Amino acid sequence: MHRCYLLLCALLMCAPSWSADGFYANESVQQQLPSAFALQKDSLPFLQQAQLYTQSQARDLVRQIRRSAPLKEAIEDWPKLSFEQQQPYLQQVFALQCRILGVAPPTLLIDADSYPDKLAYFDFDVDDPESGIVYLNSSKFTSNDPYLSLLLLVHETRHAYQLQRTKPGPLQQGFLAAFTAQKTLKSMSYLDFMTLNNEYEAFQFANFAVGLLTNFSYQNPKLGSYASQYDEQGILNVDLVALHAQHPKFDVINEFNRLSQAQKIRLADD
Repeated sequence: MHRCYLLLCALLMCAPSWSADGFYANESVQQQLPSAFALQKDSLPFLQQAQLYTQSQARDLVRQIRRSAPLKEAIEDWPKLSFEQQQPYLQQVFALQCRILGVAPPTLLIDADSYPDKLAYFDFDVDDPESGIVYLNSSKFTSNDPYLSLLLLVHETRHAYQLQRTKPGPLQQGFLAAFTAQKTLKSMSYLDFMTLNNEYEAFQFANFAVGLLTNFSYQNPKLGSYASQYDEQGILNVDLVALHAQHPKFDVINEFNRLSQAQKIRLADD
């Protein structure tokens, strides 16, 4: 606790050099493709439209999960289940999520060999949206963080919805720009990556769904930025639509970085 206090004081007493840090978001990186990043004014129409869908669709998923008595019971007992025992229920959640969102199911792989260096992954081709692969590495999930498997499955499957969304508009444009940036931009920091439109929205969706299933008792600071994470009352730690409204264009990243100092401390202590 004393170490955390000293670190926080040090952060607040100096003007941070965001660009020199591998954690904070960087204007120079994001300006290469501003429509791909949730911290850029170009993405405000995307954020405003996503606000209408993300949480409501997560609620739909949770409602369907709870309508299946065996699945509901399994998730209530989730911390008691080994990853091997979780797998058939993960497959059921995957199928439900694809059906509810009208997604052509991507390939689901749960093994230790397909992407051995990854914990979870969505492999994609922007030119072939239905060819995606949702991957969970069966060798990397432990009982120390039992809900991680469920949350990452929901998160990676959400990417299939994002990539397959073809109706023209801010959502489709924002998602496509973000997937393109993932393939083309180099040297992104932690928060650059986590505030790509597709990562921001997929973590917000998954954190909200698992939050509803656990009464927001499950908190993992690694899963997204503060803009995609919720407090114990189910309120976003940082509301980006409000942040954009409160700050001029070039102040949004600086203010978000300032608000994210607390997350950096939590990550260091985790």
